[in-house]
Parts: sequence; C-alpha cells; structure tokens
Amino acid sequence: MMDEILNLEKKATQIRLDALKAIFNADSGCSGSCMSVVEILVSLYYGELYGKPVFNCDPSIPGWGGQDYFVLSKSKAAPTLYSILADKGFFDKSELDFLGKPNSLLTHKPNYKIPGISSSIFSYGHGLSIGLGMALSLKMDRKKNKVFVLLGDGELQDGQIWEAAMAASQYNLSNLILFVDNNKVQGNGLIS
Repeated sequence: MMDEILNLEKKATQIRLDALKAIFNADSGCSGSCMSVVEILVSLYYGELYGKPVFNCDPSIPGWGGQDYFVLSKSKAAPTLYSILADKGFFDKSELDFLGKPNSLLTHKPNYKIPGISSSIFSYGHGLSIGLGMALSLKMDRKKNKVFVLLGDGELQDGQIWEAAMAASQYNLSNLILFVDNNKVQGNGLIS
C-alpha cells in the first residue's frame, strides 16, 4: 500500500512538471487550476481499487467498448489532463510543447478530436450535463462503463449544474461519478 502511494506521489510530481512546462511553452494558461487537480486526476488515471484500475482506458484501443469516460468540465485544467494522456500513450509527449499553438493537436480547452478526450468543453457549467447524457445512454444500453466528471467549485454556482445533478438522481445514475475541485479560488479571487 505504501509503495502504491509513493508511486502515485512521484507520478503527481512528474505530471505537475509536465503541465507547468506546457503552460510555460504556451505562454498562457491557468497554473492554479492545473495544479489543484493533479491528485484527483493521478488517482483516477493511475490508481487502483481492490486490485483493479479506478478508470478503465487503453490508449492502444481507441473507442474500446469497455472504456470509461472522463469529462473535464474545469477546462482550464486541460494541460494537466494532457500531461497524463501523453504519459499514458494517447499521443506523443512532444505534443505538450505545442499546447495552444496554431495547428497544434492540443487546444487550450478539451476537444474531442484529441486522443483520450471524450467531449469538448467550451463553457463552464456544461460538463455535468454532458456526463449525465453519457451515463444515461450507457445505462439505457445496459453497459457497465462509468462516466467521471471533474467540476471546479466556481461551476457549482451555475443552475445547469444543479439541474443535471437532480436529473442524475432522478435516473439513479450510479455509473456517474462526480469530483469537485474545491480549491476555493475563482477568476476574481478567493471564495468562502
């Protein structure tokens, strides 16, 4: 158990460095948003629960029927997610050097055209609704795949989030797992 925790801590350090380097090379990005989600994403993508991966994905089999889905609603944290996807082999790590550049694979916000990305997010507050739709579709098809959504705490002020949460409860979507990055920071300062 201790070895696994140490390995996850080392991985988190590596992902932090890769994300910061990508932000530096892009000369833009939100380092605070990226750093506050590292442990959540590392635990999700590299962690195990009862000897099984928390998040099922295989970069060598795009669109694999047994894969789980991840929606990064907190889109400003995309460089951290990209660092993990590159490390997992969804695309070459050198792509991180071109984050946000013209004709680059990696855009500033998640885009479904990027290997390993399940959905495009362009506005705050939409991620949970997207995840809800995915989870409901999987449930209707009687599939066991899970849908994970990562929200920022500022998004919780959006009514659409609460409507999606109530719908998830109504449909008993046990395959929808929501994380909230409660870092207490928004674009205009600290929140209580």
